[in-house]
Amino acid sequence: MIHGVTSHLNDHDLQQFVNTKTHRPLRFSYEVVPCDGLHLGVISVPVQDGYFYLKNHFGKLCRNIVYYRLGSSTAEKTPDDLLRRGKEISTKDDLPRLELEFAHIKRPGLIGGSSVTEGLGTTAKVTTRYSKDLSDAEIAQLAPPPPKLASSENHEYFKAFSKFAVFAYGLAPLGFRLINTGEATAIGIHVRLRVKSNGELVVLPEGSYPTRPIYLYKVRKGVEPIASHDRPSLKDVIIKKEGSELEIEWDISKALPHLPIFSEGVFFTWSRNSTIEFESTIYAENIKQPTQSTMTVIIETIQKNLTVEEVQELSERFVRSDLLNGTGRLRLYAKR
Repeated sequence: MIHGVTSHLNDHDLQQFVNTKTHRPLRFSYEVVPCDGLHLGVISVPVQDGYFYLKNHFGKLCRNIVYYRLGSSTAEKTPDDLLRRGKEISTKDDLPRLELEFAHIKRPGLIGGSSVTEGLGTTAKVTTRYSKDLSDAEIAQLAPPPPKLASSENHEYFKAFSKFAVFAYGLAPLGFRLINTGEATAIGIHVRLRVKSNGELVVLPEGSYPTRPIYLYKVRKGVEPIASHDRPSLKDVIIKKEGSELEIEWDISKALPHLPIFSEGVFFTWSRNSTIEFESTIYAENIKQPTQSTMTVIIETIQKNLTVEEVQELSERFVRSDLLNGTGRLRLYAKR
């Protein structure tokens, strides 16, 4: 219940009383506010720089003590405590602060590869596809098998290509994004992710991506180009194995404040319908304590067998890309 105030303080007297107690002048105002037929005295204190404390003891309040709210209670600190805390915050703001997340790295030429480079956060959700190998009858629809004591390059090609496609669809390519949210440049950065290896999890570097088999395509009589064993090269993301642990490493020379950096390379995970937790650690030459966190990859696997038509279309897409872009290490040779 509000009773109101019948006798109000003089604002000038109140200002003089408070500011003779505090170590420096405190700006505030006192005003009378009507409410439901009553009069209330309202003290307003605007936001001000620094802190205030009493020069001498007053009632239960002590001199040289700063009182402040901490949750639902009142806490105390000396001015020296606050000064030390301010220096700690100031020093911390001068240091790099590194944050790591997963990313899609642009790889439109890979099965399941991304068409853009973008961050995914510390929890990445990816989709893979599980398919059985094509049967001999399905391979025969793509290229008839050779007669006995003979060979058919295209039949062997489609047999190998279908196995390549089945394996590649089961892989989830991921890279990294690093950002320095501090105000100082980080130098000599070493990123390390560790995960326990088991029979249900495979982690591969980009250089271990399955090779795409040879396809012979006749251009003109006596001359044929070969699209042979197309595989991404090993880049800046490295995979190591130590006993039962897998380790992913990524090194960066420096990270400027607020400028995101993406890895050039990717790594591949293979696992069916699973959640994989990586323990990440970020080191830097000018950071005393490494940054540690847990990062998660959630793999959703769709079980759907590849069709003859899908394999045919996929093969034609790769061959067209090789012929147009000169990829797949095309070379010409003359038939004897």
